[in-house]
Amino acid sequence: MFQVATLFYSCLYTIALLIYGPVRILRSVSQGQSIDILSRLGRLTNTPSRGDHPTIWLHAVSVGEVNAARSVIHRLKQLGYQLYVSTTTQTGQLQARKLFSNFAQVIYFPFDWKLACRRYLRHIKPDLVVLVETEIWPNFILTAKDLKIPVILINGRISDKSFRRYSKARFLLRPLLSSISHFCMQSHQDMERIYGMGAPRERISCTGNLKFDFSARLSPENQALKEAISKILKREARDLLLICGSTKPGEEELLLSAFKNIRPAFPQLRLLLAPRHPHRGDEVTELARSQGFRCLQRSKDELKLDRSDSVDILVLDSIGELASIYDLGDLVFIGGSLVPTGGQNVIEAAACGKAILFGPHMENFRQVARTFVEAGAAIQLSSPSSLEKGLEALIRNPVERSVLGQRALEVVQRNRGAADRTTKVIEANFPKEYTET
Repeated sequence: MFQVATLFYSCLYTIALLIYGPVRILRSVSQGQSIDILSRLGRLTNTPSRGDHPTIWLHAVSVGEVNAARSVIHRLKQLGYQLYVSTTTQTGQLQARKLFSNFAQVIYFPFDWKLACRRYLRHIKPDLVVLVETEIWPNFILTAKDLKIPVILINGRISDKSFRRYSKARFLLRPLLSSISHFCMQSHQDMERIYGMGAPRERISCTGNLKFDFSARLSPENQALKEAISKILKREARDLLLICGSTKPGEEELLLSAFKNIRPAFPQLRLLLAPRHPHRGDEVTELARSQGFRCLQRSKDELKLDRSDSVDILVLDSIGELASIYDLGDLVFIGGSLVPTGGQNVIEAAACGKAILFGPHMENFRQVARTFVEAGAAIQLSSPSSLEKGLEALIRNPVERSVLGQRALEVVQRNRGAADRTTKVIEANFPKEYTET
């Protein structure tokens, strides 16, 4: 039955690629992005042969997972492992190359066909594979098992939507999950959910959320950008900056409407909009300008320090820069939460000690959102209609902003340590030939 199910999955996966693949290629070409299809089919080139050091292949699908894994990857580097880091999305690939290319080989993850996965695994010959969050790719995991390569999952989380979907196929998931050596889950709820999906109880542990170990290290380029934004948007001591991070379609309209309505009472207020997907920069900029705002766009290199005109809004349509820019904000709105897309990460803004608010849709980050709200470290709006009132209340009350920011930072500090716990699990699951030496 399980073999029939995996064959059925492979057929559906192939059909989906044939349908979606051309659309993705056309979109990438129109956006000037590179396409690396051959390598994802298993034709890896320019990868160094493995040396004497044990090798770990770590897969992080996109930017969020790459950032979450940073602390673990740096610890593994310090321990002397040879590292491969793969991503699925191009934005994740760019971020991984930016962060790790000086000491790790950064590659794309293969298409989930057994032939492509086998080529990858035989070429890289990893001693251990680490999957970040719930990246359950059946053919890849089963191929690794056939080649006797252990696989572990770290920073695992199961959203409400995923749990409902996976629960319907529990009898098929059980043999697949039994092929994974260990599950490092973010919370006890995630532990119970992965167990309910069929993972062996003895292979599950709660190591915490790696994103709490986040540290926004400023590169010289990001430091220069931060100074430029500060000089443009916060020219005077009384100027205030609202940062809206990782916004989604349909949300910018609501944010711009609220900004326009409260701006007359707070002319010192400026807005930084960072769309979740940078390729939407032109769309968001045009939307802001259509509302009559003076708007600059990061990707157009419009941040000139000698500007004499005033600016209302900056659209930060870039990769890997938002986390270090949060420090400039006086208050932060977490995007993806006014529209039903599941919300986005709160922790990066909290690590900067900022007053945070978000909308009602935080389903994908429910546990983290609850942790901050229950600690009085963030404000959750009940509906989009309460956005304007919530923003205005915080703008009028600098003391409350300060208290919220301090509590948010304290929540982050209390929950740190996941990187160390996760690294210990990785080492404990390494093949015995290395752990016994």
